[in-house]
Amino acid sequence: ASASMVFIAGITSAATAFAIAETPLDWSGPAFLKFFAVAGLIATALAMLWRRALRENGMRPSPAGLTALEVAYLVNGAARALDTATADLLRQEAVRFDSTQRRFVVGPEPDSGSGPIAALRRLMRNDGRADQVLRLGVSLFGEVRQKLQRLGLLLDDAQARRAALIPACIPAAVLLLGLAKLWVGILRDRPIGFLVVLCVVMVIITMVFALRVATRSLAGDQAVADLKRQHARAARAPRDVELPLAVALLGTVAMSGTAWADYHALRAPPSSSSGDSGGSSDSSSGDGSGGGCGGCGGGGD
Repeated sequence: ASASMVFIAGITSAATAFAIAETPLDWSGPAFLKFFAVAGLIATALAMLWRRALRENGMRPSPAGLTALEVAYLVNGAARALDTATADLLRQEAVRFDSTQRRFVVGPEPDSGSGPIAALRRLMRNDGRADQVLRLGVSLFGEVRQKLQRLGLLLDDAQARRAALIPACIPAAVLLLGLAKLWVGILRDRPIGFLVVLCVVMVIITMVFALRVATRSLAGDQAVADLKRQHARAARAPRDVELPLAVALLGTVAMSGTAWADYHALRAPPSSSSGDSGGSSDSSSGDGSGGGCGGCGGGGD
């Protein structure tokens, strides 16, 4: 609500200024450049405030009671949930990862139970090739995502689109004004080099807001912060039973130095950047991308 009031006040002030002065398209080049730069900064700040307001759902759910899979999906999307489920299966010795053949080996015990972890084990039995498991496994966590949305920790698709596209309209409006001035400059044979640069900057800002999809609500961001604080010791030095939770919070880097380090090497090979394949980074900030693909194309924030 506060962001909306600020935006309305800004638009009203601008309209009043235009009503009592000549149109900015008739201003001299230096005067317009100063105006355009300031307008771009204000538009960016307003877009950030509006984006934050659209991620506010008024809910303050407690993260207590979330399973390791739910924590993983909340932190970094389906790929992190897949890594967490795999860590749980490896820890229980329900499956084994053969790093030489890059495949999962499932023991002779019959498959039982329901839920994503049981479904993942059946997938590994049907085709244990690591690339197939990682490609198909991210589709097994739809129910986890839906539960987090019901709890108000994740935005649904419509909310995520609104939080991306509506704020992007503010810098886009400033960009349109700059493009109009560019056209005027071309018609009047005036230098436009600096304005072109500023317009390119506004294009980038607009695209960042439009394409950087938020996946978490503000409540989800707070829940992640609370979980990382509450389980700092488990994430830093997990006991055997705490391995899935550690992977949920940190990624497969929690498996380095353990008996399952080969899986971490698969997901975050040394030649890749730290943000690849479920490694140590948390790429699904609530204001970011997404359900976080973590290297599998699965967010995000």
